[in-house]
Amino acid sequence: MMPFTFYRPFGWIMTVSGLILLTLFLLAMSRVPTSTLAVVPTPVARLTPWSTAASDLTGATALTPSQAATVASTPPPSTSTSTSTSTSTNDGADRGAALMTIRGVVIDENGPIAGATVRLHLDPNGTTSATDGSFALVGVAAADLFTVTAWAEGYYINWQRVTAADANKIHMQLHPVYTTDNIDYNWFEEDGVEGSLACGTCHTAYPEWQQDAHSQTATNYRFINM
Repeated sequence: MMPFTFYRPFGWIMTVSGLILLTLFLLAMSRVPTSTLAVVPTPVARLTPWSTAASDLTGATALTPSQAATVASTPPPSTSTSTSTSTSTNDGADRGAALMTIRGVVIDENGPIAGATVRLHLDPNGTTSATDGSFALVGVAAADLFTVTAWAEGYYINWQRVTAADANKIHMQLHPVYTTDNIDYNWFEEDGVEGSLACGTCHTAYPEWQQDAHSQTATNYRFINM
């Protein structure tokens, strides 16, 4: 019972002391003038309108009143960007600020070729011809000279070098690949030898090949029977 009787008066003393300190703090706060606690707003500077700023220049020595009026009537510069959509032409070719369109038709001896592949030489830009053989290469970088190629299944590749002035009137004619011997081929004659055997006159390895066992294999009876 001794510890309890010893700490009990001490607890009351601490409680009373705390109440006294709280009362003194509240009294001190109630005496502080409210005007000292007010928040003073910071004035915000207003932006001068464009027209007002321009009219204020009338007193400057560098501008006359008429010049200042011209500046005041001029709208402020825009910060937005715009894309040029110029459609001016250059001798028939549709040209913009830096791009143009190349147009033409792919034909053979019988008429238009549909589905032909048309490309710019060494350029990924390409398209295919329509049913009437027409094509359009859009978004081509403007230049003075172009190399256009065309190809279709069963035809040899053909190409043309055209200028910007002719970029809207290309006529590309394709020639068919021979599926049989070309009877109209003009064989040359060399040292009295005619036909394909004349190739051996310039290619000296050909006579060696004729005497080689490999070249005679297809005529060997045993080989054919195998």
